[in-house]
Formats: sequence, C-alpha cells, structure tokens
Amino acid sequence: MGDVINLAEIRERNMMPDPDCVTEDAQGIPLYCFAIDYWHGESCFTLTLWAYSWEDAEARLKAIRSTGAVVGKIVSVTPL
Repeated sequence: MGDVINLAEIRERNMMPDPDCVTEDAQGIPLYCFAIDYWHGESCFTLTLWAYSWEDAEARLKAIRSTGAVVGKIVSVTPL
C-alpha cells in the first residue's frame, strides 16, 4: 500500500507565502505582502502593501485613503 497523504498539511503548505513575500519587523514579527487593486480610467493596477494580517492590510489601506500623498518618484531600488 502507498504512503498516506495528509491533505490538510499540503493545503497549509500551499498557502504559505514564498520567502520573498514575507519579512519581519524590528521585533521579529512577520509582515506579509498584500496586493491592493485599484481602477484608474478603464485600467486596473495593483500596488503591494506590507501588513501583519488581512485586517491590518485593510486598516493600512483606509489610512492611505485618508492621509496618502505622492512624495516622490522612485528611480532606483537596491536589494537588501
């Protein structure tokens, strides 16, 4: 007889983010990368947002709606 497959374990493993989609804050608490979609004209665009949870991502998006501002154009990114 073949090996027994634990489907719950496989589903959980498949839901874990790739290493480049999770980081830690200064206290070692994980931050996850969330996708934020928005429409401009007839086109849909996506921003990324780092947050502790889905609820935190929604709270951060709410803060962006009320206090967000364009502060400059990014011209270079240096990998960590």
